[in-house]
Amino acid sequence: MKYEIDKLKEQANASLIDIVRQYVQLSPKGKEHVGLCPFHSDTTPSLQVNPDKGIWKCFSCGAGGSGAVSFVERIEGTQNDFISTMHRIAEILNTTLEKNEYHTSARREYVEPVDAPLFELKPFTREELVLLGSPQEKTKDENGTVSWQAVWKGEEMENVFSLYSVKSYTMPPTEPGKQSIKRYSSPIYPIFTYKYTDEETGNWGRIYLPKEKNGAKFYYWPTGTPHANDPLFGDRKAMEVFEKKRLNADGSRPLANLLLCSGGSDAINAYMNLKDEDENIPQVFVKSDSPDVPNYKTPLHVCWLGSETRGLSYPNFDTMRRTAVNLYICFDQDETGIAMQNRIALQYVDIRVVQLPEGMFVKSSGRNKDIRDYFKTYNYGGRNHKAKCADFAHRIFRSIAMRFWEGKKGCDGKFNGKYEILQDGVRQFANAKNIYTYVPQNTEDIQFVRVQGNLVTFIPEKTSVRLCVKRWKHTYSTLTSITTVT
Repeated sequence: MKYEIDKLKEQANASLIDIVRQYVQLSPKGKEHVGLCPFHSDTTPSLQVNPDKGIWKCFSCGAGGSGAVSFVERIEGTQNDFISTMHRIAEILNTTLEKNEYHTSARREYVEPVDAPLFELKPFTREELVLLGSPQEKTKDENGTVSWQAVWKGEEMENVFSLYSVKSYTMPPTEPGKQSIKRYSSPIYPIFTYKYTDEETGNWGRIYLPKEKNGAKFYYWPTGTPHANDPLFGDRKAMEVFEKKRLNADGSRPLANLLLCSGGSDAINAYMNLKDEDENIPQVFVKSDSPDVPNYKTPLHVCWLGSETRGLSYPNFDTMRRTAVNLYICFDQDETGIAMQNRIALQYVDIRVVQLPEGMFVKSSGRNKDIRDYFKTYNYGGRNHKAKCADFAHRIFRSIAMRFWEGKKGCDGKFNGKYEILQDGVRQFANAKNIYTYVPQNTEDIQFVRVQGNLVTFIPEKTSVRLCVKRWKHTYSTLTSITTVT
């Protein structure tokens, strides 16, 4: 028997216990069923499933959700792939799902030609906000019915990031005399657009297709806009300052902190998860220059590039450094992201590198690699969402730049012509150059090595690199295992 999507979801929710039992051994306990939570190293049954209310919750790590879909997508790692989640549920329930039941691309129709991009906008749905990274909170109506709501608001996406949910959009035809194509979003294929205004070129923006599988996820509009050449995006306040700095190169730096992320989704998650409830803007601690003055909080703004693989051009870096006092970078933790992060940090050595948890990408078999994944799905030692937010803020606070030297100051507070070598900075600089330490078995001697793929080369005793790092070798990252040594 074949099910429509909605009927399959109803069947899955009615079979919540049976579906969870595919992954967890459950035991009845009153109206609920309990078992070991699969989302952290659980030793006592912390997971509770309530079939009457249709919810599941771990009272140790905080994982939880409403309905069978949220559980399956969490445990299968398919939060961004609804169709794969539903196919897995259909498999568990011993049924099948029509491949074309829901559109996996934008539905299209030909319409009369338009002269300029035309958008029909709509309010953000809960599912769209959750897709972007919003946490969910449980609410009850006057009848006691439990439901889940997104913590973030659609108005915040629009007002802070100029990001809008699209019901449909129509672009001018590619050739004269042709019809325009109107594309529609759907619950399974949301469409977003960033929308900006430039005094010289007018309206422009970037369409974001988060569920697109076969083509590009981003499209600039209108076609041929000069903003697509080397864009630097940011929250609304940052974008306003960028524009002013491009027009007026004065010496002021209006923003205290600016975090460069690998994409808009990561920037949104960094901003929203660090937002101070009282100030309604992200706040991070900054180290005081004086031992007599305690560390203090200052606002954080976010920005991102048009492409992670393009790198940070000097004009964009120059805009950033004239915009903010402190610059930070946090890119994806896969091979491509780390390589680009190190390349930018080595090119502009005053940018501080914010490190996500070590091993996050490898330990999750590649499912968790960026800021959004860190907050949304990564099980970081059982920390709840609030603890993760505090941890990420602390990572920004203790971040360091690749510039591993610092000018010393005299009694008058001015540079005295001498420099201090920062040990943590040297370690980070060397690691970015693939230099590590290695302790051979059955010995306490520390060997310095350069790692390039699967090739590990020992650094001779008298090389300048080894002599340079010898004084701070105790701070070095140590390789625990080496497969190939030459």
